Amino acid sequence: MSRTALALAMEGERRRLLKEYDSAINFFTQAIDEDSGYAWAWAHRGAAKVEQFGIEFPGGKDDLDRAISLRKDSYPWAFAKLGQYWFQANNYEQAIATYNKALENNPDYAWALAHRGWAYYYLNDYDSAERDFSEAINRASNYAFAFAMRAATHGRMISKKLAEIQDMTNAREKIEAYEFVVEKYQKVTTDMLIAVRLDNTIYDPISQQVSIQAASIQHDQGIAVTSHEFSIKLLEEIQMMEDRKNQKTS
Repeated sequence: MSRTALALAMEGERRRLLKEYDSAINFFTQAIDEDSGYAWAWAHRGAAKVEQFGIEFPGGKDDLDRAISLRKDSYPWAFAKLGQYWFQANNYEQAIATYNKALENNPDYAWALAHRGWAYYYLNDYDSAERDFSEAINRASNYAFAFAMRAATHGRMISKKLAEIQDMTNAREKIEAYEFVVEKYQKVTTDMLIAVRLDNTIYDPISQQVSIQAASIQHDQGIAVTSHEFSIKLLEEIQMMEDRKNQKTS
């Protein structure tokens, strides 16, 4: 790689990070013209195209594929950006498969873990999403996006469990379900507080999503919104079980 190609690519990256995509793409193109085997320039030009045009500009995917080929399939950053392309195309299964390749090359890649979790979230696979967001946080403890999306995932899990409770007839099963909801509700609050403390710009778009999920925890057939009220509900359920037990033995 020539110094000229390196300098052009570095300027392209500076422009990409400033979201000056047209200028960034121009500099990356000059770097590639200088050295057609420069995988880094191919990858970052592809990323600039994906970030600017999404799936509307097929050249972004082509550039990323080229970079991966030049690195002989050992380029986790390019795989991660290619996963972002598939995510924007709403092809979440393909996004996950591509993030998997990034993580095969770099298992500690927090960004790829969090964004794979995001794809699982859109597939309603909340257990896998929660796992990936937690793994991302384990590797990057200041990752606001992962905390916020884990909160959103807990909110979805709460909504799902509340719907299931409506059909439950076994008292013990309902108690366990309420305990699950209390636990997740507390985690929603904790994760969102951490996310906002780490990055207050994440508050509006993500907290609205979480608040929508949390808002589903309303008084509905005795289901309450606070841990204290849930505790009262649990005590009532336990007392009812004890009363039925005593009636059978009396």
